[in-house]
Amino acid sequence: MINLFKKKIKIIDGNNDKESVEEAYIILMLEIARLDGKIDDSELNQIKKNYKKIYGDDNFLENLNRLSDEAENESSLHPFIEIINTSSNKDNKIEALKAIWEVILADGIVDPYEESLFMQIGDLLKIKRSDLVKIKNLGLG
Repeated sequence: MINLFKKKIKIIDGNNDKESVEEAYIILMLEIARLDGKIDDSELNQIKKNYKKIYGDDNFLENLNRLSDEAENESSLHPFIEIINTSSNKDNKIEALKAIWEVILADGIVDPYEESLFMQIGDLLKIKRSDLVKIKNLGLG
């Protein structure tokens, strides 16, 4: 389903490697899942499913902990949004937003804060509100 995960893209800034686009997407999924105060098993399983599309079964928990730590060390999601905006086209962003919405739906509860952050992420990724509503309706239907 998520074609953008098939090709790893690294962003290079001088001599420092920044987060890959795929890692930025996983970090956004983690932040959405943790927004209600806890990451449920169902949300974690959905993130793992998306992770496997990128990396296979390699070191899921180790990399999840690393990405989670990186997300916690940032005071904002903007660095991750910037990586995505500079390296992804609209179709890839929409596919990633579908995956993020699946994480929101995974626990069976659409928390208003999760939904609000989803819409904010979509806005920051320069995706039309009408496209975001379509994504939400696909998942709820």
